[in-house]
Amino acid sequence: MSPRKYEKKARAASTDETRSRILNASLALHSDKGFGATSWQDIADLAGVAVGTVYYHFPTMDDLVPACTTLARSLTPQPDAAILDGVHGTNKRIEVLVRALVAYYSGVQGGIRNALRERKQIGVVDRIISETERNIGRLARQAIGPHPGDETAKKVEAILDFRTWDSLHSRGLSEEVVIATMSSLVRALISKRS
Repeated sequence: MSPRKYEKKARAASTDETRSRILNASLALHSDKGFGATSWQDIADLAGVAVGTVYYHFPTMDDLVPACTTLARSLTPQPDAAILDGVHGTNKRIEVLVRALVAYYSGVQGGIRNALRERKQIGVVDRIISETERNIGRLARQAIGPHPGDETAKKVEAILDFRTWDSLHSRGLSEEVVIATMSSLVRALISKRS
């Protein structure tokens, strides 16, 4: 009896390790090449498995992309409402949120850049990036306080968007300068509503 249990555990561990290698390879390739440009053969080659093994674990993009997203979020968590718990004052909430978003964007920049570029071609990518945008929108509204007004909230969301961070970051500005710039833009915008 004991050897059989050991075999099952060893087989399960091997399957988990193979799945993990596939996901890590996929995440790296999606961040580097993009979702549509990454083939199952590319993933198999990088993971060191047969292409059939990739298909066995992830038969479609609808299976693979959410699993990669879960892995990416475990490595670089998306900011959530807990970051604002106990933070008092609108200016401080804005800074905390911007700082969290900058850290998040820095950790997932290749994946988000490719997801934004390919979202209209790949439905599952569009669904995931839309979910991310909704989350950031909720956090923005929470950070700037009650009743921001729909137009103001949309403007704040645009300032906090990945593309704003990417534009500032790509110009070689330091992280602190990017944080200060994005924070001051939000503060200036919401001060006009008062």
